[in-house]
Amino acid sequence: MLYRVSPYAYPRMRRHFQNTSHARALPVDVAEEEGRYLIHASVPGIPAEDIEITVQDGVLTIKAEREQEAEGSQYRLQERHQGAWIRRFALAPEIDAEGVAAQYDQGVLTLEIPKAEKSLPRRIAITASGS
Repeated sequence: MLYRVSPYAYPRMRRHFQNTSHARALPVDVAEEEGRYLIHASVPGIPAEDIEITVQDGVLTIKAEREQEAEGSQYRLQERHQGAWIRRFALAPEIDAEGVAAQYDQGVLTLEIPKAEKSLPRRIAITASGS
């Protein structure tokens, strides 16, 4: 099942990212800075070695998995998700997919996604002619 971010809710983000997963999506924040995008994903209680990040065919995928609790427990209330999360983003052509970097600190995964040099604005210098 594919899911797309509404163009009315996030018109600037939609040009560069589209959420293509709906099942147990990781909660994320996407920020745009000069020359890059930042994705902050909440993955509390999941060790870095249980998080997988891939870029393939223009799609950035974040997968994380929390092990199931020991069987035999009878829960009266269970709100913490056990199992797998996944989040996918379609990357626009102006993204430098080779330059994606990730950091993990205290349950927050941060992905830095640079914009390609050719898509960044370039200031044109004006030379004055000697009259």
